[in-house]
Amino acid sequence: MRWRVSISLVFLALGLETSHAVTLTRAPSIWLRVETSVLIAWQTNLAAPGKVLYGTTTALGNEASHDGSTVNHAVPLAGLAPGTVYYYRVVSDPDTLTDGSDWFRTAPDGPEPLRFVAFGDLGRVTPAQLQVASRVEMLGADLALLTGDIIYEAGEAVNFTPQYFDIYRPTIRRIPFYPCLGNHDVATLNGQPYLDAFYLPNNNPAMNERYYSFDYVNAHFVALECVTENTPQSAAMLDWLDADLAASNARWKFVSLHVPIYSNGGVHGNDTVTRAQLEPIFTARGVDVVFQGHNHYYTRTYPIASGVAVDTDQNPNYIEPGGPVYIVTGGGGRFLHALGAVQPFEVFSKSTYHVTVVDVVGDSLALQAIEPNGTVIDAMSIVKETVTAIGPLASDDALESIQVGAARPSPFGVETEIPITIRGSTSVRVTIVDVSGRTVRTIEAGDLGAGTRIVRWDGRDDHGATVAAGIYFARVQAGPHTAQRRLIFLR
Repeated sequence: MRWRVSISLVFLALGLETSHAVTLTRAPSIWLRVETSVLIAWQTNLAAPGKVLYGTTTALGNEASHDGSTVNHAVPLAGLAPGTVYYYRVVSDPDTLTDGSDWFRTAPDGPEPLRFVAFGDLGRVTPAQLQVASRVEMLGADLALLTGDIIYEAGEAVNFTPQYFDIYRPTIRRIPFYPCLGNHDVATLNGQPYLDAFYLPNNNPAMNERYYSFDYVNAHFVALECVTENTPQSAAMLDWLDADLAASNARWKFVSLHVPIYSNGGVHGNDTVTRAQLEPIFTARGVDVVFQGHNHYYTRTYPIASGVAVDTDQNPNYIEPGGPVYIVTGGGGRFLHALGAVQPFEVFSKSTYHVTVVDVVGDSLALQAIEPNGTVIDAMSIVKETVTAIGPLASDDALESIQVGAARPSPFGVETEIPITIRGSTSVRVTIVDVSGRTVRTIEAGDLGAGTRIVRWDGRDDHGATVAAGIYFARVQAGPHTAQRRLIFLR
């Protein structure tokens, strides 16, 4: 030890700097991911060069870097292949900062199933936040929406690493999170630490990342800045929102914001001022689901048009609903709020920690609210009608011989039960077909007597492999008659 101190003193006497290892102070995270590019960002203890080694195998083989030395590193990777897994390692010569096992997948360039999660009111390093974060990681989503209040108490810069980046490290190293500002986030310097910490699309008129939009496969996403209750929103944002949604031809449209315009009546309740400004745009431009925070619980509404619940008889499985569904998903980790008065448009609410997960497969959407232990507390689906190759449902004469009841549950992820009622003894064949009419599973066949049978399907094909998420049909052939029932299978 004395020898090392002496050497150090000699270097100081000569005016030479001793070497210091560069280390991570904020682990790498993924941003601005599209089909052919992605941004990787991290922080170090010392200003240093930054480089990313990457490739389609752990051998890597490609590299990209930023100019100069900094503690805030952001390196774009360009010229990537769509829908492809890339491994990466971040380095600051001569220091290797990660081991190369991190990976991400670029966005696909064609139709493909999409899974995303939504949650908010989170960043305080509570046991509940850690538990929700663990469930988020288990869900294997393609991206995440955050409905505001990312950092408590006041969006302080010093809290972003311990209360956000460290917590979600297992997930944000491979998929992007897309936040919107909450009232707590703007309490410090009007949200500047939030803007400094995150790399978000800058396609609003001010190019300031406070509100923005992006696309992923067949979905269009919008994140708004709505942080003050019962206060008119900016005309610039409203004009941009209307034009942005109108310009999108995406099959699905989703919006996230913090202050809820439709909610259970507890605590903050509903913001009727913002509702009057936003709802006409959402309805006119075909928004499917709106995700909100601020209230620390879960609420799902019926589809709403002009302030009135519509298609209530279809709940919870909607075909071409007449308005957006509004979700409050504020159970991300901060203390919970008590529920209040039930609203006339409200289907279900629960004050619990949770994450909302959405599966989009072609023209079908399945939404679930899931507690940290995996319990599904609520579920719904939306189907946009399209012509498929399998043909119409049973005719009236077929219904006299056979009836296929609603599957329960549907959507499902493990197993569903399909009740089949047969009026008389006949030869019966039960198959599961996809939307193209291709048989994926034969479940039951033979001569059956009159009565009701329960047929179970576990989401596997005839070879025992789990099928892709999507819409399927249970087709029942009884003698000359055929009837069928729509099923939605989740990953």
